[in-house]
Amino acid sequence: HSQDIKNNFLVDDELSHPEAFAKALAQGFDSFKIKMSPEWRTEMKILRQIFRDFSGFRVRLDFNSSLDVEDFSFFLGQLDKSEIDRIEYVEDPTPYHSEFWVEWNKKITLALDQAWARSFKNFTAALKKMSAPGEMENLGGFDVLVVKPALQDLFSWTAWSHANKVRVTVTGLMDHPVG
Repeated sequence: HSQDIKNNFLVDDELSHPEAFAKALAQGFDSFKIKMSPEWRTEMKILRQIFRDFSGFRVRLDFNSSLDVEDFSFFLGQLDKSEIDRIEYVEDPTPYHSEFWVEWNKKITLALDQAWARSFKNFTAALKKMSAPGEMENLGGFDVLVVKPALQDLFSWTAWSHANKVRVTVTGLMDHPVG
């Protein structure tokens, strides 16, 4: 079965300029990726206002593993159900810790990216590590795997994700000349 392939709109400075959201929505975007920081309280105030002003879109929040376990647990506790429903997923809230991610993923969809991207460049080596005794049962707590074709074998990871019922988001690499 096939699914539509959709692009998200990468929110950079637009978070402080809500009219950019209106323009992107008019262009047909309904998914926005927002780079979050340890200063998420300020960013969430702005995002909450945008949630009030606009509808018909969801966000992907990317913390780039910038929070610790305590901070992300606190962040989750601050979200109400309507906000959680508007968040498509949270990417790399903290460095990957399966025991915490499994619990958080019951409350909000998590996506795994940086925590594995650079260390698992080689699909075969990564699969051996993930298939080693004790490794596979510790891998979990995310429903989305972010794959960067500049670093990873897209087809192998897509097949792995399909077999493990994990969605794939394909993205570019901001610090790579090709993307």
